[in-house]
Amino acid sequence: MNNINVKLDEKGVTLLELIISIVVGSIVISMLMSVLVMSLNAKARFDADNAMLNESYYIAEFIQFSVFELGPQQLELKEDSATQTVIHITHLYDITTDDDNVIVKDYSAPNPIIDILILDKTNEQITYNGEVIHSANVFITTGSKIELIPIDNSVCSFGIDEPCEQGILKLTLNITIELSGGGFLSPQEFVTTIII
Repeated sequence: MNNINVKLDEKGVTLLELIISIVVGSIVISMLMSVLVMSLNAKARFDADNAMLNESYYIAEFIQFSVFELGPQQLELKEDSATQTVIHITHLYDITTDDDNVIVKDYSAPNPIIDILILDKTNEQITYNGEVIHSANVFITTGSKIELIPIDNSVCSFGIDEPCEQGILKLTLNITIELSGGGFLSPQEFVTTIII
């Protein structure tokens, strides 16, 4: 038998090199984790802001669509108290033509159609004809208001029970969202105007 002697260069990793590599790896991993946590927090905040913005758009669009679908001829502030704001939006007549093809107002409907918009400050919600028009986890917080602003003060001033034919519906909404874990986002203010 032939004996073959092979000299191996036996180098290993020292304990000091192993500790240094673990420390450097830990620093790199902790930096990557902090970047990941920051990006997840930024995404969560962006999603929350986007959800509140979407809710404000939905509320304004729902009211605008409902008002214009009704075709109102009269706006009336019925109540503006510490607990609620109530606005009646009324459709009094239709437009038709008479025998001579002249456009006239038709009051033949048995009763005027009245839509009721309510900002309930106690329950922190907005209803339109009794229907809550935002998600259940959305709250309209303190400082929110719905105002009727006259287009011409000399014609109409929107006092309580003083109907006007036209005006501006201004929504100032402080919206917050209840998170699934039970916390609330900080309220944000959204302002929208609808000319009627």
